[in-house]
Amino acid sequence: MRDTAAEEAQSFEFMIGGLPARIEPPHDGHHANVVAGLKRAKYFVLLIGSSNMARSYKNPFTYEERKLMFEQCFRREVADGRLIIRPMPDFFRNNKGWAANTKRIVRDVAVEISAREGVDIDDSMIGLAGFRKDTATSEYLDMFPEWGDIMLTERVSKIDATAIRAAYFQRDSVILAEHLPAPVVAFLERFRLNPAFEMLVRERENIDYIREVFNKDDPQNYTGDILIRHRGKSLLIRRGGAYGHNLWAFPGGIRDEGEDFLDCSLREVDEETGLTRLNPCLTIEMLKASVKVEIYNDTEGRDLRGRYATKLFVIVLPDDMPEPIIAPLDDAKHVEFVDHAVLAETEFFADHHGMLCEAMRLLEAA
Repeated sequence: MRDTAAEEAQSFEFMIGGLPARIEPPHDGHHANVVAGLKRAKYFVLLIGSSNMARSYKNPFTYEERKLMFEQCFRREVADGRLIIRPMPDFFRNNKGWAANTKRIVRDVAVEISAREGVDIDDSMIGLAGFRKDTATSEYLDMFPEWGDIMLTERVSKIDATAIRAAYFQRDSVILAEHLPAPVVAFLERFRLNPAFEMLVRERENIDYIREVFNKDDPQNYTGDILIRHRGKSLLIRRGGAYGHNLWAFPGGIRDEGEDFLDCSLREVDEETGLTRLNPCLTIEMLKASVKVEIYNDTEGRDLRGRYATKLFVIVLPDDMPEPIIAPLDDAKHVEFVDHAVLAETEFFADHHGMLCEAMRLLEAA
């Protein structure tokens, strides 16, 4: 068995190929990468990125939906076990952690294949697939120097997934079928009937409106966010607007001209939850004195509406204080002191889950 497996492996340049990509949605370029990888590697691991992110205009399809599209494109390869699909989560402001986790996923698959095939697989037997379409893509592909190269050298798709989403998520929706595998076209036709499609169209319209009316000249915007902790729970809201509708988020909003970040955060939490107006004991001075952690976040691309930098303040209320009265106000659909550990990461707006985890880490270390 071991000799047979080794002989079969020699007919390929690599035992395992890997392609890390967001794939929103799969197009001809992604398809060509998988086809080319399967020719050069006996097994191919497709790593579907942003698998831990909420549905949004940028990430409109869940991991399960993208996995299904690829399974329908490569039925035989999936059935034969040659194409292996795995979720690949984003890491909040930690590219090294993302790369290390991606390598771990592929190496875990290598261990499984080694046991089944009777061949010891090391990094020299793994090849990295992809296409260096821009600087950002090249930067993440360069994080895997220990793996071989099975990159496409020529661009297959004339457009990218951004253009495909732009044509699709609008009132006069257009599927650019000439750039998509047939099973993906069929999926997109069905997805128009999903209530999520209408939600994403509204979100895209809101993003376009904000960009055109407020951010046309690409200004740097500043926001204040706040995390109120009480008896081990976090005060969170569900967003009521079109952008990030119904997703969990911090109370927060745009900083007024000349306004301090903390003053902005405290104003926003009151406007959205009634925290201070409904609880006279919670004075602004008392809240300011209870700030335990501050996080500044200006990560590029964190907000689809434009350039937004925020400062998050973490305030811890005394346990002996009664739970504050709160109510959904302004653009908050729902407010609650919640155990955030029971919430799925895919229920959070933008990068708020990552910020929350970082805040809790710093709070524990303080």
